Amino acid sequence: MGEQYAAAAASGRAADVILAAGLASQGDGVRGLMLTRGLALHLWRMRHLGDTSGFEAVVAVVDDWLYAKARRERFKTGFERSPELVVRPALTWWLDSTCRACSGRGHPLIPDTPVIDDSRRCAECGGSGHARLEREVRSDYHYAAKAVVNELDRICAEVFGNMRSHLRSGV
Repeated sequence: MGEQYAAAAASGRAADVILAAGLASQGDGVRGLMLTRGLALHLWRMRHLGDTSGFEAVVAVVDDWLYAKARRERFKTGFERSPELVVRPALTWWLDSTCRACSGRGHPLIPDTPVIDDSRRCAECGGSGHARLEREVRSDYHYAAKAVVNELDRICAEVFGNMRSHLRSGV
């Protein structure tokens, strides 16, 4: 973790330094927790800084987790281990769930104008402005894709909640 802090400090980006300080403040812990912290850091960098250099590493870790979950819970569908079917589309959606059809506005544009048509909802997202995860994966993998998204949210909430607590208690 010390190496990650040093690299963050060398980058000069304040957000990286704060994240690394928060992660380092939690101590070394067990390997699984270190893996979770590293994963959370990659996820944060991808989602908030647009740094997708860790995308394939995250796909590999999440694919391993999903495969183990599928075997443990005996998913009803014949679960194939293929990141392209579930993990990549779910992670891509999690990183940016903005509806492409309406650009997140929830309403289409009036044809041939830059004006939003408030009288209609976007047909793709139903007016929410968010793409539907179910449209990103095959129907028999909806459960698995939702499991991936829920796990990513859980990891980030847990790790960053712990970081926040540790940083507050040290102040």
